[in-house]
Amino acid sequence: MSSQLSGKVYVITGSASGIGFSTAKALLSRGAIVALCDISKDGLDKFREETQESNKERVFVREVDITDRAAVRSFISVAKGKFHRIDGCANIAGTAGRRLGHEAIWDVSDEQYDFVMDINTRGAFNVLSETLRPGVMEEPGSVVHVSSMYGERAFPKGSIYSASKHAGIGLAKSAAVEAAKRGIRVNIVTPGPINTPMLRLNQEHGGEGTAPDVPTGRLGESEEVANVIIFLLSSEASYVTGATWAVDGGANC
Repeated sequence: MSSQLSGKVYVITGSASGIGFSTAKALLSRGAIVALCDISKDGLDKFREETQESNKERVFVREVDITDRAAVRSFISVAKGKFHRIDGCANIAGTAGRRLGHEAIWDVSDEQYDFVMDINTRGAFNVLSETLRPGVMEEPGSVVHVSSMYGERAFPKGSIYSASKHAGIGLAKSAAVEAAKRGIRVNIVTPGPINTPMLRLNQEHGGEGTAPDVPTGRLGESEEVANVIIFLLSSEASYVTGATWAVDGGANC
């Protein structure tokens, strides 16, 4: 697979930590060029610091708020101008909110609703719409939208998070049909409990995050999700589009 990815240019959102960070590192190790964005400058700086000097010319980073469509468009435009092409995108940016696992739907504030929906739904729309705009991406190309296992099931005391993730899947599936005739594939990955900074932070606040109901009996690692994302970005998944891939240790069986 490395030979298929070498020299290809991939946009990755949410790349300052967790699944996005691991996906960027894995693509870079396979010879790809990566354009990384996140709202966390510290995380992006860390990625550059950990990148070997010989590989730094294949890394472009920019602090971007994906809820700002103009900022997303500018980032993609600058990345394409720098590397002269974009072959794919992994949209991994998202939030669990500040009260995940703590509030029934009747206790959710307007502020919390707006915060979660703005990042997880508007952000997904912005990234999908700007990367799939005709003329932006090479054809054939591939987009992977990372949702959650709660994008396909109920989440008691996590209704807004669940709703936002359901919405992202709907956007991605519709986009898959719209882009298919141009040779661009769009797929969805739905991680279960993954050992990431987001999950650990939620655990510290008493929210969801353990793995008692996962058949494999453990949390997943971000590298395991990255492996699936990279497969879907590659030409090995050339007849796969509009599909949802669970990476959850069987938690959503």
